[in-house]
Amino acid sequence: MVKTANSVDAPKVDDPPKVDDRPSERFTWTIENFSKLTRKKVYSDVFLVGGYKWRVLIFPKGNNSDHLSVYLDVADFATLPYGWSKNIQLSLAVVNQVNSDFTIRKDTQHRFNARTKDWGFTSFMPLSDLYDPSKGYLLNDTFMVEADVAGATCHMNSLLQTLFTWTIENFSRLTDKMLWSDVFFVGGCKWRVLIYPKGNNTDHLSLYLDAADSITLPDGWNRHAQFSLAMVNQIHSESTIRKGNSFASL
Repeated sequence: MVKTANSVDAPKVDDPPKVDDRPSERFTWTIENFSKLTRKKVYSDVFLVGGYKWRVLIFPKGNNSDHLSVYLDVADFATLPYGWSKNIQLSLAVVNQVNSDFTIRKDTQHRFNARTKDWGFTSFMPLSDLYDPSKGYLLNDTFMVEADVAGATCHMNSLLQTLFTWTIENFSRLTDKMLWSDVFFVGGCKWRVLIYPKGNNTDHLSLYLDAADSITLPDGWNRHAQFSLAMVNQIHSESTIRKGNSFASL
């Protein structure tokens, strides 16, 4: 059996992350029989933006507040690798179903990570307005909330650096032509290392950095990264082979 192990040194962040300028993606959640909800908090179905799973979280009677509370939540945070983060521009709206001019919309920007997996507004709108049938926010006891998520693709910061180490046991017994490491996060982006143990149509070991979530990213995406790759000499570290300072648009 081939065993692999991975380790990631915590990233250093010196500058605030940048948000992508791409158009936002909108998720609309409709809840019927809203006034009959008995749970303190309710989650929407999961939706996907930028390779991340999100959901809307509401407190129908307020989160220790006399206001409706609305948040965006990272749905799969418990399964994400160490060091994950995602910086986004977020807009949450409670739709006025009688007159759209009175739809209440609030905007914010936030870097989601393991410490703050949800973000939004505890005092979004007064409960008295929400439950007043003449106001238009509950039509036939139906409630609608929208979430616009932008900047779900990521940028590498020039002052952000992480060391990922991949250990493979029983390497000489590998039979696969190619092998990927576990996914790791740098700058809110998902990465993995790809190797060809017997070479990629060459008599040399082939080693690459791979954008792990490329198939889930929108058309036209790109990432710019400066990186180095190294094969560690476990006896004499000075003989470690390192090729780096490469600047790539992935």
